[in-house]
Amino acid sequence: MSNTKISSKKVAPKYDPSAPSIMDVNEIYKILPHRYPFALVDKILHLEENKIISLNTFLGRPPTPSELYVAHNQGTTGFKVIKLACDSYGALGGVLSLRKAAIELGKSESFGDHVYNNMVGNKGGTPCKFLNTWNKIYANKQIKLENLV
Repeated sequence: MSNTKISSKKVAPKYDPSAPSIMDVNEIYKILPHRYPFALVDKILHLEENKIISLNTFLGRPPTPSELYVAHNQGTTGFKVIKLACDSYGALGGVLSLRKAAIELGKSESFGDHVYNNMVGNKGGTPCKFLNTWNKIYANKQIKLENLV
């Protein structure tokens, strides 16, 4: 038997600044409400559409900008747990609703705890408050962008 150790660590992709981009900064600005110095994205080299399709399937509609942000921040599964917790278990409050939602989605209670810890540090005490806060933030950014045009 071999003593070779297999690493499960994800390796960062190689970055080639001369590689052609799928979207440049001007195209990104049409989608994101953020501007320099907060945009932190100047080109897109690769897209994984299956993540957006997964959210489309879960929501039954295309995700809003705030839902995409939360999915980016929490991961697609984390977003699903938060959304299900708000929609189905909101009366239970924070961590209990997230645990129930995590179990319903085939994850462990501890995954609900993990999502809760990430969520609480990022503008939310309960799943519904968290989603509503980010919806308001993105709605205000959209209004400001429309007023600039």
